[in-house]
Amino acid sequence: MSARGHTDKGLLSKLLLSSALVVMSAGYAYWQKKPQVPQTVAASYAGAIQTTQMAPSNPDSGIGGYVFHEGPPAAAIAMPKGSHVEDGEYTSQEWESGFGTVKVKVQIKDGRFTHLDYLLVPDERQRSEEISRMAKPLLIHEIIHDQKADVNIITTATYTSFAFMDAMTDVVQQATRPRPGKASEMVGHDLAPMYVGNQ
Repeated sequence: MSARGHTDKGLLSKLLLSSALVVMSAGYAYWQKKPQVPQTVAASYAGAIQTTQMAPSNPDSGIGGYVFHEGPPAAAIAMPKGSHVEDGEYTSQEWESGFGTVKVKVQIKDGRFTHLDYLLVPDERQRSEEISRMAKPLLIHEIIHDQKADVNIITTATYTSFAFMDAMTDVVQQATRPRPGKASEMVGHDLAPMYVGNQ
């Protein structure tokens, strides 16, 4: 091969490498942008949510591209035959997400999740704090609307979503009681933590 052939190959390699670096830098800059939470949605999810608040009915509503569920909210926490959840306030264990810890305090009334406070969320790094700030209202909406511990996974907050599900499963397990007079029908439920991090 001639010297010119080697020079052309070297120049092409440098050009491809430079292009890849430019694309990667642009992708990183886009990823570092803080998520913009619409003020109306952020205000409606400040703190914990009461059951009197209905899910947004506008299909374009959401945070970070996530669209809230449509349709009527669930009436109560679905439980296996022969058991129910007892009203009260329950605090989960600490569940490790891989990027931080999730711990929640949940209020159950009339067989429904009615209030949720985050006691711990991943916030050790700036990016973890941003993801937690984005995911918290979405996860609250999920449990209030669907009345179940097995919420949908929030994109970009996958590990936080798993740890949140584990915390909510822990709460449901703490609140589960056999239905009076139905002991013979009591069956164990299959609620088990989905993601068991460093306990």
